[in-house]
Amino acid sequence: MQDEYDLSFAIPTHRLRDVGETVEQYDEHFWRNGHSPRIIVFDDSTPTNQEKYFPLLEKR
Repeated sequence: MQDEYDLSFAIPTHRLRDVGETVEQYDEHFWRNGHSPRIIVFDDSTPTNQEKYFPLLEKR
């Protein structure tokens, strides 16, 4: 009997400003290939960068 696993794809951030575009590209690639993993972003940006770029990410 094979166990089914929920697939998650984690993206560590290097530049928070690029995360939205990166997530969209990965999502499109997975979708075209019949996959739909949960995408998790790990962010260790400075609070200043989070304040600046996170609202833009939320709008995507």
